[in-house]
Amino acid sequence: MLLRHGNDNAVNTYIAAGQATTGFTQASTNALFGSDNFFSGGRGNSLTPLGFTDPNQDRTPVSGLTNAGDAPVWKAYRHGNSFSYDIPVANGSYNVTLGFLEPLKSMAVGGRIFHVDANGAPVITGLDVLAAAGTYRTPITRTFPVTVSTGVLRLQFTGVSSEAVVSNITIHR
Repeated sequence: MLLRHGNDNAVNTYIAAGQATTGFTQASTNALFGSDNFFSGGRGNSLTPLGFTDPNQDRTPVSGLTNAGDAPVWKAYRHGNSFSYDIPVANGSYNVTLGFLEPLKSMAVGGRIFHVDANGAPVITGLDVLAAAGTYRTPITRTFPVTVSTGVLRLQFTGVSSEAVVSNITIHR
C-alpha cells in the first residue's frame, strides 16, 4: 500500500539533491520530496538554471521517465569530489534508493566513476552512471539495505574519476 504525503513522510525520507526549494511531488509515487539538506560539501546544481538565458545552455530534458510528472525530482543534483549526507532517522532497518543521472553532455563513459558508502560500509563501488544509463540525462537508481543504530544515516559520496553525483535520495523504513 502506498502511503500519501503526511503519513508517508512521517516514516520515510525523500530528498531532492541540489534543490533549494521544497515540495516536489513525484507523480508516479505521490512522494513529497524535500529540499537538499543534511549535506556537507559538494555543490548543488540545476540542469537548466532558473533565469539563465545563455542561448548555448544545454536544455536537453531528462529522458527515459515513464511518468513525465517525475521530472522535478531529477532536475537538479549535488556533485563534488567528496560530499556526504548525515540524515537523522530513527534506529532500524531501511532500504535506501539513490537516483542518478549524468548531467553533462561532454562526459564520456569512464569519465565519472565514484563510490558510495553508507555508515562507513561500501554500498556502491565503481559506479559509472553514463555507462549504466546508456546516455546522459537518463535516470538510473541503485537500492541497498542499511541498518541505523546511531540515529543518523551517513551517506558518503567519493569521486574516483571526476566527481560523484546524486539527484535524489529515498529512505524507506
